[in-house]
Parts: sequence; C-alpha cells; structure tokens
Amino acid sequence: MHFILEAERLANLRAEVWRLAAQPALTEHALIQSLLDLVGAALNGVRICFYHREGDVFVCSSEWKIPSARSSMGRVIPASFGSLLIGQGSTLELSLSGLRSRLVDAGMDVPDSIQSDIEPVSQSAPVLFIPFMLAGNLHGVLTLTRQPSEESPTVWHASIKQVLDEVVHIITLVVERRRAEDALRASETRYRSLVENLGDGVGIMDPNEIFLFANPAGHEVFGVPDGTLPGRSLHEFTDERSFQKAREQTGVRKQGRKSTYELEIRRADGATRLIMVTAVPEVDAQGNLVATIGNFRDVTQQRQIERERQLMETRVHQAQKLESLGLLAGGIAHDFNNLLLGVMANADMALDEAAPGTPLREYLDDILHASRKASELTNQMLAYSGRGRVQIQSLDLSQVVQDMALLLRASISKKAIMTFDLVAALPPIEGDVTQIRQVVMNLITNASDALGDLPGRISMSTGIIQVDQNLVADPLVTGSPKPGAYVYFEVADSGCGMDEATRARIFDPFFTTRFTGRGLGLAAVLGIVRSHDGAIRVESQPGSGTVFRVMFPSSSTPKAASESSAVPPADPWKGVGTVLVVDDEDVVRRATTRILERAGLKVIAARDGAEGLERFRQHAEEVSAVVLDLAMPGMGGEEVFRELHAGHPDLPVVLISGYDEQEAAVRFTSKGIAGFVRKPFDAEGLLGPLRKALARARRRAK
Repeated sequence: MHFILEAERLANLRAEVWRLAAQPALTEHALIQSLLDLVGAALNGVRICFYHREGDVFVCSSEWKIPSARSSMGRVIPASFGSLLIGQGSTLELSLSGLRSRLVDAGMDVPDSIQSDIEPVSQSAPVLFIPFMLAGNLHGVLTLTRQPSEESPTVWHASIKQVLDEVVHIITLVVERRRAEDALRASETRYRSLVENLGDGVGIMDPNEIFLFANPAGHEVFGVPDGTLPGRSLHEFTDERSFQKAREQTGVRKQGRKSTYELEIRRADGATRLIMVTAVPEVDAQGNLVATIGNFRDVTQQRQIERERQLMETRVHQAQKLESLGLLAGGIAHDFNNLLLGVMANADMALDEAAPGTPLREYLDDILHASRKASELTNQMLAYSGRGRVQIQSLDLSQVVQDMALLLRASISKKAIMTFDLVAALPPIEGDVTQIRQVVMNLITNASDALGDLPGRISMSTGIIQVDQNLVADPLVTGSPKPGAYVYFEVADSGCGMDEATRARIFDPFFTTRFTGRGLGLAAVLGIVRSHDGAIRVESQPGSGTVFRVMFPSSSTPKAASESSAVPPADPWKGVGTVLVVDDEDVVRRATTRILERAGLKVIAARDGAEGLERFRQHAEEVSAVVLDLAMPGMGGEEVFRELHAGHPDLPVVLISGYDEQEAAVRFTSKGIAGFVRKPFDAEGLLGPLRKALARARRRAK
C-alpha cells in the first residue's frame, strides 16, 4: 500500500509549512510543535515525533499523534543509531520482518546491540527516520510512524519523504537563524554592556558633529544628564577655535583616516576640560563619511600632572644652573675682592699721607671711588650666587619701596605715571636694606624700560600674603618658598610685556631684551631674594605689561643693625699688642699688615693655616689677637680656628672673608669668634671690629 500526497494537497501543505516558518513570534520549540501538528494531520499518520540531542542520546521532545496511539514523549534513541543514520546519508525506513527491525532503505537489519532500544520507538509499526543536521553534526531526528495495512506492508511515497525533508530543512533554517539571532543579540548585549560601563566616553556623531549616541561616561565628560547628549552639537561645548580644530579633524575622517587629537571643551557646568579624542570614520559603499565613532577621555588631570612634572624638572634644572653659575660668580668675586682689598687698603693709607690740595689726593680719591664701584659689582656677583653680604636688620618694606621710588623718580621715563598702594604698619621683614633697595631699584628701572618712549603706568604696592602649597607649585613662581606668612611688594607696568620664552630666561645672567643691557640685572635680584629665603612671581603677556611680585618671610622679632654698621670714631685708633695675620693672598696679607702697623700694632704674618699655627705656638705669649682668612687652600680658616680655640678659648679671633657675615655666623655659631670683616675693606673696616674684639678681651681678663 502506497501512502501518497496528491499534488494539490502537497502544494498546500508546503505553503502552510513555509507560512509557519515565517512567523517570527514562534519559539524554536513552538515552531517544531506547530509543524508536527500540521504535517501529522495532513499525512494521516499514527504519530510524528522530533527527537533532540541530549548528550549521548536523542530524546523525544515534541510529538503529534492520533488519540488512540501511545505517547512517545521522553523516549530515547541511542546515539549509536544516530551514527547509523549519518553513515547511510539518507532518509531511512524502519520496518518489521518477523521479530527483527530492518532498515529498508539501507537493506540491512538493525544491529542486535540497539534492537531493544529501537523497538519502543517503532511500537511494532513502520517508522521513517529523517536526520536533523546542524553544522555537519546530528542534532536531532524526525520520525513518522504509520499503521501498516494487513494486506500489504507500508510503502512510503516520495512526496511524503519530500515533505518531511522540507520540514527538517525548515527546522534547520529556522534553528540556525534563531541561534544566529540569539548569538547576535547576546553579542549586542555584551558590547552594549561593555560600552555602557566603559570608563571612557564613547559616542557616535554624524558628519556635522551632531551626537547620535553617547554612553554614560560620554555624558559625564560633557557634564550633561544621561540620555540628553544625542541631538546636541559638539559646537555647544567648544569655543570657535576648538570647534574649527574639530572640523579639521572631520576633514581627515572624510578621507577615510582615523584621527586622534586633544580638544578643549567647556562642560555644561562651565568647567573647562581637556579631552583626548580618538575618532574612527564609518563610511558607506561609496566611501562617503556617514558617521564617526569617537572615544573621549578626560586628560585634564593627566596633563596637569605632566605640566607639574615638567615644571619641577625645569626648576631642578634652573636650580642646578643657578648653583653652577653661582659657584663660578662667587669664586670670581672672592678672588676679585682679594685684589680690590690691596688696591683699596693701600690707596686709603696713601690718601692719609698725601698732602691736602695736591693732585695726588685727587688721583687717590678716584682710585678709591673706582674700587668701591668694583666692590659693588662683586657684591652683585655674590648676591647672584646667594652668598652676598647680608647685614640683617628689621625693615619696613613699604617704607623701603616708597623711599626708593621717590629717589628714582627723576631717572625713570618722564612719560610714566607712578601710583602707590602701600600698606601701612606691615609686619617687618629681616633683611639687608642695601640689597632690598637694589631689588626695588632694579624692578622699577625695568618697568620704566618696558614703557620705552610711550606713556604708561608704573604701579607699586605692598601687602601680606599667605603662601600655601598651590602658590609653591605655581609655575610663575621662581624660588622655593616655604608655606607661611609673607610680606610682598609688587611692581606692575603697562609696557610691552614678555612672551613665555622671554619670561623663562629673565633670571639668566647677562640676558636682556635691551640693546644696551649689561650685567647681572634680574639674576642678581633673584640671588638677593633667595638669600633672604624669598620668592618672585612674574606674570606677563605681550602687549599686556608685566607684574613682578617679590615675597619675603614676615618676622615678628626685629633684629638690630649689625655692629659693623656703627659709626666709626672720629679720632684714629692706636692699638697696643701683637696681631697674628693668617692669609694665603700676598696682597691681602701685606695690606692688612700695613693697616695694623700704622695703627701701632706689631704684626706676625703667616702664608697659610699650617704656618699660622706654627707661628702662634712660637709667639703664643705675645699674640693679643688673630686676623684669620676663612677661605684658604689646605688647612682652612675653620680648622685653624678650632685649633686655636681649643687651647686658647679667650683669644680674640677676627675672621676675614670675601663672603658674607651670615655664612660665617652659621659656621661658627657658639664657637666664640670675636668679629667678622668682609673683603674688600679699608683701614677702618678692619680696625673697628679688631678694636672692639680687643676691648672685650681686656674686659674679660679683668
């Protein structure tokens, strides 16, 4: 008996099968069940089942059957039978031949090993098996069971096999499509989750920089609530310059190239941020830009850290350069002071002996005047090195600024208008008044030069400022101020201003923007300020003038002026006793000896520290005082002093040096030095401290 489908019924059935397959709302299981219901009823079968693979077996998970038939739900087909189906590569018919199942299409009996497993599937009826393949692997089996006629065995018509093949084909297509869609949805979900949770901003813009999409981090970058960035233009968050930069980068992407650039934006809350943009073009088939996929990363803090690191490196480099040049300047000044001492001391003594009214006195006056000018130059060099002569006293900074401004009024530009905003009763600072005056003078002179021949304004002000960590890290500040209370004076001009490159070099020695510029200038100013533990802040832009703010630590414990600034006695002093002079420079040693001998003192001279100690041992009983050079090769002045002080603690020792008294005070604190004289000195400059040292020694001896 042949089971066949007429052509019209077959066509209608195939149409219904494809109609079901086109329904996207059906799940995979629902689609299979609907197909089984449709085909089973059309074929007048006993049952039609779908077995899906679960590990090593195939389990019946969907079924259509006639009401009187037993259910096959949950029954299994062994994996070995599935392998047999694959091996034959065709639709197979299982029929009964006596007590054995037989694969009719294959012309073979079912192996004994699986005979018992197959019998429940067939339930003593012929079965048609159609394998369900996915990606070359057996994933299921479709079975159709028909009740055979008693007169003849069942014969399957090709139309029925064709319908079942189409059902399996449809199931294959639908399952593959549904699984591909599921995989795509899962992939989209993963990527959306990835994009939504990225720390960087991600956005999509059209060719006109209109946002089409942005993740939460992208909204955060621009400072807007979630979901509000699409539809807004990038131009809303940039100034014209930044927007033009963005448009130029769009031009790069229109050429099909990725672009990476930094862009300054203005967030919705008004904050200015710097973002790193990495933009990838999306083009159509003709290569036209249709969208940009952008990554936005806020690099404001990163760039700030980099700027601070570069600033620190620049400051370290500047400090090293200043230290090296300072050592050079200090060494030159020290040696030059020794030479000047010989000139000044001898000229001073010669002047005392020259007859009044003679040309010789004029010559000697000129020599002394030139020597003092040269000494001022060495003072500038020492100030630059940070080792200048500092005679500390309590100063009113407002008074110093006012005095110097009035003194310089006649020498600055006639077209300059000077204004003052000086705070009265400022906390005092501790400093050398001569050096502070030099700083004020240099800055006022610079302000006048910045005006040139044009009318302008020079404003001077003073005040109190609290230095904190932000100011310490300010790139416009030169120096290393410690946090605390400071007093400042400020000189501002409306002149030509400076660009960044010029501002970075203004403290270099001999650097000037004036054709006639000479000397150390602002380098000496910086040296003086550093020696007073201060700092300088310089703010300037081309065409907008310059502001110098000089800051000094404030003090609540004013110091009295140094003893060396006391007024010398009117009558020449005549001393009694023997003085040991120890100095490695011949010209200094001879000049010192002559000054002391002219004052009535006996002198024992030594050329270095070792000889000085030897001479003292030989004449210890008669030596009343020692004049000792601080800086000598070999055994230096400090070592000689320790040797002398250890055996004779009451012996007056007056130190002489080309450096400053403050340095000597630090090195000899509580060690009992009797006095300090800075080179170059004249007769009174040496005799004054020595006279006081001898007087104190005599008082102690009593």
